[in-house]
Amino acid sequence: MSVLPDLPDNLPVMDLSSDEVANVIRRTNKSVTNCPITSLRYELLNTLLGRKSDPDELRVLDSLTWVMNNIANGTVPPDVAMILRSTQAVAIPKKDNGIRPLGLRDGMVNLTTKCVLKHLQKDTFKIFDDINYALAGPKKMDELIALIAHAFRAKPDHDRLFIDCTNAFNKVDRAEAAKAIIATCPRLAKYYYFLYQDASNIWIRSAEDQWKTISGSQGGVQGCVQAPVMFGFGSLEPYKNITSLLKPKANALFGAYLDDSVISAAHTDTVEAFQMFQRDGPKHGLEINYGPSKTVVLLGKCIDDEETRQRIASYVACDIPMTNIKVHPDNGGPALEYGYIHLGVPVGSREYQHNHLHRLVDKFIANGKCDEIVKEAQAKWVSLVGDSSKIPFLVQTHVPLHYIDRGSKNRDTSKEQIRHSSRPKNSRQGMGPSLPAHEDPWMRPWSPLRHYRRRLCRQRRRNFGCSQE
Repeated sequence: MSVLPDLPDNLPVMDLSSDEVANVIRRTNKSVTNCPITSLRYELLNTLLGRKSDPDELRVLDSLTWVMNNIANGTVPPDVAMILRSTQAVAIPKKDNGIRPLGLRDGMVNLTTKCVLKHLQKDTFKIFDDINYALAGPKKMDELIALIAHAFRAKPDHDRLFIDCTNAFNKVDRAEAAKAIIATCPRLAKYYYFLYQDASNIWIRSAEDQWKTISGSQGGVQGCVQAPVMFGFGSLEPYKNITSLLKPKANALFGAYLDDSVISAAHTDTVEAFQMFQRDGPKHGLEINYGPSKTVVLLGKCIDDEETRQRIASYVACDIPMTNIKVHPDNGGPALEYGYIHLGVPVGSREYQHNHLHRLVDKFIANGKCDEIVKEAQAKWVSLVGDSSKIPFLVQTHVPLHYIDRGSKNRDTSKEQIRHSSRPKNSRQGMGPSLPAHEDPWMRPWSPLRHYRRRLCRQRRRNFGCSQE
C-alpha cells in the first residue's frame, strides 16, 4: 500500500529530447552506475547510437527516447515497471568496519533518472540555492567550505554547531518528499511516484549464493541516482525554516550538504536554530546523532569564564554531551581538540588543522608506497637522460613531425629527412634495410610499428640493457 498522497491529475508531462538522451548516454561510463539487472550495457547503447548520422542510428535514438519518456512519466506496463523498480543490494565496508548497504537500480532507470535531473536542473538549482549546497549546482561544496572557513576568521565570537544525522537517507519521509516535489517541482512528481510510490523490492544474495528479496516502504534507496534529490525534497521544509530564521541575523549561516549541516551564528541564534532542528527534523527522518565526534559544538570566543559556562549549559540542556562541546583556546580549551572534520576538511584552530593533516600524511607514508614509486621513477629517468645510448629508441618511436614541411616547395627534402631520422642509428650504418617509403608522409609514423615490430623490440632490449627473455 502506498504511503504517498494521491497524485494530482493536472501535472505537466515530462518531455525529454533526443539530444538530452544522447548526451547523457555519452557520459554514462563516468557518471551513472552500470547495474546489470536487465544486463543492459552502456557500451551497447553507445555502439547503437554511433554518430547519429545513419537512419538506423536515428531510429534507435528515437525509440530509446520514447522508452525513457514513458518511464519518466510513469506510463509503463505494471510487469515491466516491477522489473525496472527492482534493486540489487550491495554491501560496502565502512571505515569503522561496519557495513554500508547500497541499493543499485537497473541501468535503464539510472539513465532515465540522469536525463530527468539534467532536464530539471535549472529548477532544482534554484529550489536548493543557499539551502542544500549538494543540490544547488557545481562547486557548491567548495563554496560551503570557504564560507565556514571565512566565518571562523571574521566572527571568532560566534558558535559553530556541526550536526550529523543517523541513517538519514534510509529514514527520510517519502510522503514529505512527495508534498515538497508537488509544490515546488511538479514536473518531477510522476517519475518520483513511479520509483517510490510502492515498496522497493531489494534483491540480496545470501552466503549460500541464494537470492532473496526484502521490501522497503520508507526512506530512499541509498545508491539510487534519484535518492539525493529525494532526500533534498524530504528535508526541504526544516532546512528552509532554519535558513529563514538565520538569514536576517548578522553574519549568520546555515549550510547543509545533504545530511551534513552546520550552524554558524551568535550563541543565542545558534541555540534557537538547533532547537528548531531538534523539533522539526525527526518528522522528516532527520534524527540527530549525539555520538562521539558526531554532533559537535565549537564555542566562540567568550568575554569571560562565566559566559563560557553559560554557553556550555545551554548546549547541555539541548542534549549535546560535554565531550562534544569544545571550548575556544582563548578561553582555556585545548587547541589540539578545537576542531571538526567538515566535509572531509579540518576546521577550527590552526593546531587542530595542522595535527590532522600531518596525521594523514604520516598514515599515507606508512601505508602507501609513494616514496618508493617516486624514487624508482626518478632513478629510471636519471639513468635514461644520463645514458645517451638509450635516446635513439625514444626518438625512433616518436617521429619528429617538425621536419615535415606541409608546403610543396620542400616536400622531397622533408620526405628524405623523415626517412633518415625515423630509422634507428644502427640501420643507417648498414645493419638492415631502410624503411619503406609511403606516398603520404603523414602515414609515416605508422611504418615502424607496422613493418618492423620485431626489430624495434630487439632495439629496445639492447638500448635498455634487457635480457632476451
